[in-house]
Amino acid sequence: KELSNKGWDIDVTKAPQSFFSLLKEKGYPSYKNRWCCKTQKLYPFAAYIKQQFGDQEVKVFSAERRWEALSRLDQPLRKKHKYIKNQDTIQLLLDWLTMDIWIYIWANNLPVNKLYDYYYRGGCWVCPFGLRYRIFLMKYAHPKFYK
Repeated sequence: KELSNKGWDIDVTKAPQSFFSLLKEKGYPSYKNRWCCKTQKLYPFAAYIKQQFGDQEVKVFSAERRWEALSRLDQPLRKKHKYIKNQDTIQLLLDWLTMDIWIYIWANNLPVNKLYDYYYRGGCWVCPFGLRYRIFLMKYAHPKFYK
């Protein structure tokens, strides 16, 4: 909302069911059962792509970086999406380091999400792939979820 007020043209898509309603049904996400990635990110984004572009080829820019996961070490700069067949993903930041990101933000006076006051990188607060220190930081960043 803040960026829209500054003139940025941003589309927002949401999952048909909230994370918390699905949590009651499916339980907390786990390493072997990451249901949340599909229900909260993949399916809504795939529906948005289909609604806006049909079967037309779409280029999507990703901010994934190699150092964030071992599975990303061999990724190409450009790849077809595993599930969204008409999506071509371009990963311009794949070889950037954390300092590269911050220098770019500072040099271009870009807005920064307040969560970076607590965390050094983004991600879902409940992600089973997150580091344990996130649970401790939740006490300050998400006090009502920490309980």
